[in-house]
Amino acid sequence: FDHVLKGLSGWELWTKTSSGYNQTRLKYSEPMQGSEIRLSLDLRIQRAAEEALAAIKDTQGLALPAAAVMLDVQTGEILALASQPTFDPNRLAGRITVSHYEEVEKSGAWLNRATQGLYPPGSTFKIVTAVAGMRKRVVDWDDILECGAFYRVGNRDFPEHGPGYGDVDLDKMLAISCNVWNYQVGLRAGPEALASEARRFGLDTPLLETTTSPDAEGPRFTELPYAAARGLVVPDRDYKLRIKEGPWHDGDTANTSIGQGYLLTSPLHMASFAASLARGETRTVPTIIHDPSRDGRHRGSTPIGLSKAQLDAIRGGMVRCVEEGTARAVQIPGLPYAGKTGTAEYFKKGEKAHLAWMIGYAPAERPVVAFCVLVEGQLDTNTWGGSTAGPVVKQMLETWAATGEKPAAEPAR
Repeated sequence: FDHVLKGLSGWELWTKTSSGYNQTRLKYSEPMQGSEIRLSLDLRIQRAAEEALAAIKDTQGLALPAAAVMLDVQTGEILALASQPTFDPNRLAGRITVSHYEEVEKSGAWLNRATQGLYPPGSTFKIVTAVAGMRKRVVDWDDILECGAFYRVGNRDFPEHGPGYGDVDLDKMLAISCNVWNYQVGLRAGPEALASEARRFGLDTPLLETTTSPDAEGPRFTELPYAAARGLVVPDRDYKLRIKEGPWHDGDTANTSIGQGYLLTSPLHMASFAASLARGETRTVPTIIHDPSRDGRHRGSTPIGLSKAQLDAIRGGMVRCVEEGTARAVQIPGLPYAGKTGTAEYFKKGEKAHLAWMIGYAPAERPVVAFCVLVEGQLDTNTWGGSTAGPVVKQMLETWAATGEKPAAEPAR
């Protein structure tokens, strides 16, 4: 944004005498003051996010790697963007010592996990599976599926995370995060439908627009350098063949339906997904630049394509998730909000560890902000969506609520 901030230098064109003195001014241009850029970040929410992330420790007392994002639902403006571990940029302003560089390198702080971290989204993806199932018409919002302790796919039992939940409809599934419901719906819809819906929501697409400077010959730049553009994965049959992993199996579909398998996306993508869901649309383009003239339209966004009853069931299930489900420990009195937790497996040093996720929006009825929190568990640490990521969400929302922000003028479509 240097071309915006620096303005333009003034100049004068003179004829000169043979002795080199100015004689006649022929032309001139007044200098032009540079424009200002106002970031959308809210210092209070940003500080709350960083403090909440820093409070999540492993068994050795070290802060767990994590990320937190909060967006304005309508505009996509980023109110908080935090990554843990972090470093003090003031120490990089001058000459950086080798020892300090190695210290930051060892901690992994160079990676901005909010924008660059790539992770399987876990149970937060179950919303996408539900959308795919209803748009494919293999399930509806009020259908009841029998959900036991496992679901047999081929010769393998895919487990529930509990003893089984009996009769489960859509909003109950979101409240308790039932796996078996999603195995059934994912297999009915098929891998192409799951992939198609994930792509409609932009989970495999670079989110920040590349902008051309006013100078036609000038560089192209993005608001957030190095935001995730490569490595995002929404898998399908062709993808598995392309990476030479063999043919696609029903087990791959079952894994995808609960946000596991080959899926990889970023916390910024999942926060944008939550904002889109709150508006009833498919795309949110995030930005760190505050612009009071933004009209809330997002490039490439279309209506989700669900009936009011179907969309209400998804939103109602996310509210139940907070009121009585997997996020009930992080309710906020006086602020009903919608959430979806997730706990995904990933490999750390060749062994399985857990990722804790929570996404959602607030307030529940007239959404103003959307959020995503991601915490990387270590081999010696138990991390779960509601109990690990949830407290960060709660601290961010309480701080936002204390700013006196008003609800949106109209309910979400």
